[in-house]
Amino acid sequence: MTIKKATLNDKPKSRKRPGRKSRLGQFFHLVTSTPVRQLILIAVIVVLLYVFWGKIVDAAESLVKLFGWGLVFIAIAFVTLVVRIWRRKFTSFIFHWHRWLGSIVFILAVWGILAFFRLGGDFGLRIISFPSPDFIDVR
Repeated sequence: MTIKKATLNDKPKSRKRPGRKSRLGQFFHLVTSTPVRQLILIAVIVVLLYVFWGKIVDAAESLVKLFGWGLVFIAIAFVTLVVRIWRRKFTSFIFHWHRWLGSIVFILAVWGILAFFRLGGDFGLRIISFPSPDFIDVR
């Protein structure tokens, strides 16, 4: 018959008395629980949006005035960059740099074309050097 060798985990465990938490400890445990933290975060975000809503709207209007429909290009570029980093394929920027530079030039050209129709914002107008003496106005 084999004899079981005693291990360190076979030590008798001491019985812990169920201790009562103080009211302050119970309150702290409640406040630090995940659902309450999420509710506090949502409440803080809602209050900040309410307080700064006027400034947020003004900032959005100035961005639209500056970039026009080019905001779509900026959003696509940002999403592409985030996805590339998330999928850990960031080396594509190094090995295929000519494609990325070509894409940037193509996007700037389309942005300039949008500016001819007053859709590119102030940035698009700067791309086409509006107003310049040799500019032909398209109406």
